[in-house]
Amino acid sequence: MQELLMVLIVVAAAVYAAWYWMPAPWRVRLGRVHSSLAAAPACGACESSCGGCAKGAGDADAASSAARVIPIAVDRGPARSDAGR
Repeated sequence: MQELLMVLIVVAAAVYAAWYWMPAPWRVRLGRVHSSLAAAPACGACESSCGGCAKGAGDADAASSAARVIPIAVDRGPARSDAGR
């Protein structure tokens, strides 16, 4: 009985993982079968903040975050002289 329960949990996780990473056009086609199958994955599915995946491609926030550049300063310490070798 314990093995059967474990198999059911693993199968359910595999089905959810397949749906989670399924391309949006495929989910739309599944939405014709049942409307809840077309829903996008929950918050955290993409690398932006909650609701970022639901925004359109032409949205100004999505375009500005994609082009955002954050400069990084690296302190290399004092210059070394290799003249003594």
